[in-house]
Amino acid sequence: MTHVGWNDNYRVSGYPCAVHHNAQEAIEFLEGFDDNNKIRCGSKRGMCQEIRDIVINFFNEFPNGTIHYG
Repeated sequence: MTHVGWNDNYRVSGYPCAVHHNAQEAIEFLEGFDDNNKIRCGSKRGMCQEIRDIVINFFNEFPNGTIHYG
């Protein structure tokens, strides 16, 4: 989804392969996975409100979309 600005909005290091079909499951995964601040959003490290907003906005714009890691 690079052409619409949805690629690499935040980065997750060392993730297991995962696919998320809604904002709640994606956010819960990220909150549970974020040990040792493996998530980055700009200059911020760790899960933050900005990432929650990105995930929520993505699924609001694409209700049948998926987020893939792996």
